[in-house]
Amino acid sequence: MKLHAVVRIGLGALMLVVAFVAGQYYPRPVAAQSRQKWEYKIVGSTHTVDQMNKLGEDGWEAVTLNASNRVLLRRSK
Repeated sequence: MKLHAVVRIGLGALMLVVAFVAGQYYPRPVAAQSRQKWEYKIVGSTHTVDQMNKLGEDGWEAVTLNASNRVLLRRSK
């Protein structure tokens, strides 16, 4: 093996060790402990597209549509 190949392998190994050690001393930030809070609303299938767009503008997002054609909406509190 040529000398420059050995040096490359050594530098690569050194970089991996440094990255591992840095991860031990500088851990990633932990996500906020509080959970996201949601507000829910159920609307019927009689809502028009304009009414649904208005709900979207108010922060509501559709989560699911059930067999009775009712839409479950949620928005963050």
